[in-house]
Amino acid sequence: MRERPAPVRLAAPSRAVPRITPRAVPRSPRRAATGRWLGRGLIAAGLGMFPWLVVLAVSLPGSARAAHWAVAWVGLDAMEGAGLLATGWLLTRQDERCSLTAAITATLVLADAWFDVTTAAGPAEITAVLMAIFIEIPVSLLCATVAVRCFPHRSERHHR
Repeated sequence: MRERPAPVRLAAPSRAVPRITPRAVPRSPRRAATGRWLGRGLIAAGLGMFPWLVVLAVSLPGSARAAHWAVAWVGLDAMEGAGLLATGWLLTRQDERCSLTAAITATLVLADAWFDVTTAAGPAEITAVLMAIFIEIPVSLLCATVAVRCFPHRSERHHR
């Protein structure tokens, strides 16, 4: 029977946002080179998205019918719920991994707000905007704040 590792306890929250330096990522020369190449590849991919966005903007229809509309929305909301549960559970255990789940959840909730507002029509549009302003954006900001505040400081990572 394997023993469960003891949960990592968070330090008392500081008022200052932790600074993350580029030196915090790779340590060995090989990992540093791989990190640089991977970083450059991701930058190229991000820049490559701009022409694709133009193609999408001029070619996509103004409306579309989706075969699995309900499944898409229920799936997105289920992922948000799972993210909130995981973040809350990790926070109660004072586990620094809550920064990962909080960042993912913040992104999912903000994407949900975006798609709710941009796909709604008629009276549903008012509901979508109100939910975005009063629920989804604040929850997303709260999760983003948790992600930043719970992210381990560089000095904490080196002393383990």
